[in-house]
Amino acid sequence: MEAAAAEAQPPAAEGAPMVEAEDVAPALATAIAEEPAESCSGQGAHHASGDSGVPEPPAAAAPAPAGGDVVSAGPAVPAPAGDLVAPADGAEPAAEAPTPVSDASVSAGGGGVPEAAPGAPAPAGGILVSAGEEFEEVQDYSHEPLETRFESKSLDRRCSAYNEVAAQMSKSEEGVPTDDGPFTLFRKHLGSCLGETLPKGQDAALSALTVYLEHCVGLESEEQAAEVLGFVRKLIEHKSIDKPKMQQLAPGVVVLVAEICECPSTVKEILDCLTELEGAKKKTQGFLKKQIAFAIKLVYQLLAEFGLPKMSPKLGYVPVVLKYIADSDRGIREACYSVLVELSAWMGDMPDAAKTMEEPQKKELTKRLTALSEEERTRTEAKRLYRGERKALAITGEGQGGSAASSKPLDRYDCAEAVDALHRLPKGWCIEKVFSMEKWKEKQQHLQILAAAVDAKKLAPSEGYAALLPALLRLLKSESNIPILTEVAKCIGLIARGLRGEFDRPARQLLPVALSRIIDKSVWKQNILIERVEQLLWAMPFEVFLEELRQYLSSKSTWAKKEAMGLLLRTLDLPQVQQSCPDAAQRFFPSLAASLLPAVDDSDNGVRHEACGFLAVLVHRNLSSPNVGPLVLDKIPAHRQTSFEEEWHKLGVDLPCPLSCSAEDRSRANSLTSAVARCRAGGSGADGPAGRNSRPTSPQHVRPGSPLRERMVPESPSKLRQPVGSRAGGREPAGQQRSSAPVRSRSTDSSGVQ
Repeated sequence: MEAAAAEAQPPAAEGAPMVEAEDVAPALATAIAEEPAESCSGQGAHHASGDSGVPEPPAAAAPAPAGGDVVSAGPAVPAPAGDLVAPADGAEPAAEAPTPVSDASVSAGGGGVPEAAPGAPAPAGGILVSAGEEFEEVQDYSHEPLETRFESKSLDRRCSAYNEVAAQMSKSEEGVPTDDGPFTLFRKHLGSCLGETLPKGQDAALSALTVYLEHCVGLESEEQAAEVLGFVRKLIEHKSIDKPKMQQLAPGVVVLVAEICECPSTVKEILDCLTELEGAKKKTQGFLKKQIAFAIKLVYQLLAEFGLPKMSPKLGYVPVVLKYIADSDRGIREACYSVLVELSAWMGDMPDAAKTMEEPQKKELTKRLTALSEEERTRTEAKRLYRGERKALAITGEGQGGSAASSKPLDRYDCAEAVDALHRLPKGWCIEKVFSMEKWKEKQQHLQILAAAVDAKKLAPSEGYAALLPALLRLLKSESNIPILTEVAKCIGLIARGLRGEFDRPARQLLPVALSRIIDKSVWKQNILIERVEQLLWAMPFEVFLEELRQYLSSKSTWAKKEAMGLLLRTLDLPQVQQSCPDAAQRFFPSLAASLLPAVDDSDNGVRHEACGFLAVLVHRNLSSPNVGPLVLDKIPAHRQTSFEEEWHKLGVDLPCPLSCSAEDRSRANSLTSAVARCRAGGSGADGPAGRNSRPTSPQHVRPGSPLRERMVPESPSKLRQPVGSRAGGREPAGQQRSSAPVRSRSTDSSGVQ
């Protein structure tokens, strides 16, 4: 009853004198009355008054506290603000409220000021208690063996083991075998590492697993690669995979697994696991959607890290993405769109498979692609290499990082999914039926079915294309109706683009027939035949095309010559030629120059300018070659050099025309013959006896300006030749001579030196 009454009393207020308890011994009460008042407080909540204090009674008179918290005595120090407990509402003044003995006990010795452990929070009632285990700092378990901590049920001990072994593994150098040191120890506990369910444990465990995958050597072996590949399934099936910590850390682990086991195996593991989850009898629908979204996110992560060359759509993940893109779960939809956006950035356009989506999804994908910046819209470099590739590059020293993965230009054709176009054709469709149709509109519609079927980036090889060849050859050769011929040429071009090398032999047969119609102005147009002839270069080597086109460069038809030169010049910059033969302008320079030089002196002005323009491009691309002069510049007739210079300046290059600075050296013997003879004859000209019998002067007697100055500041041929006449005939300085015979010979076609 007394204890209950004591507990019922309200706590003492700040500044109120302490009153003795009823169950305290009379000696203690007398001591309290006689002791001078002290205003003191400890680090805890000690109640003090302005003129009296509570002395420390003998230890014998102090009963044991109820909660086991003993207030130790210490020197009197001012109490910090906020440490005292205010009285409850309606309580009597603290001077008449005794402190219950059950709330606190006093220890012997000292001045009666309670001392609490630093940092301990004040309990209810205003009395500080000693710090317990829950207030201690994180304990150091480093003195315990790692093996013991890994097997401990204490989360803190396991986390300390993960952190310590991760630090040891990160210090390991390349070449440390996997059965030594911390790697072997950590490998024994991979199961518990992947089984952590609390965020703190997942953070420490997966961080250690990341270090293990990054630094452990020998994981590429068949035995250990199979073990590493199993991490993917365990992470997808993890019961905490929907938690933020797992969503954050698990993708990085899967990327490292793909770095070791390569993308095809990793993607197959993801898709197999996804198939099993969908077919499971017992499943929670909400959690299953989280797993599906996570699996598709992994596909996106692999595509973003390793790029399209290693994450080809042929691996089979695109149908899964298209299957779930219209799902009701927002997380799944976002994951699917992220894959398609990344795939479109690598392919340069929306994937063909994505074009089969419903209109709402197609509009949403188009909207997301439009919102991308120019840099985000194009992907050309992968961020990561496989572990084996990185080691090979480190040995050869050819490159570092992911940029080395894109040293070879990306061919999106290799990453595209092959389409079986012939299965798209309606049942009973046959190209031979076109010959029995009477109306041209029916023929056009019949051929449009074939054109729509073969309009794909990549076609699956089939023997059916060879069966189409005879009919296509017949139509291409003899068809006069332009709409029908347009559809025939379109079918040929699309098949060549889709099959590429698989269409080589048919393309070699179709090319001569198509080029034979170059003389027909009505059909030799860009949208009818020209574009489709260019597409044949996807299926055949450039040298075959050049050999077939060469005969039209010397055709009797002016139209055919101009069109052949224009077509040949354009093909040098086509993607199909740049991919198969990027150095075509250098590799076939002698052959091209020999075919074009005769057209430089053609009777038709348009042919001459076309030839000079083509030669100017060739000279510019082969400017560093020593064969430029012997093959081209030295063989251009003097009276056609002006046309070449004009075409050179049309290129817009900053370099001076190579013909203007070296023409005097190359043609000095021919150009100075008549001038020197005329000067020696006293100005009688080249028609006099002296002019007819004279021989050209030796080039050693001619002293032109500095070759460097002439190359940097080209001068006209008249100024270069005037010093010769001045020395020979005593003419005026070069600056006062405005014209001469050699100048007229270069500016006119009739009087030039041939």
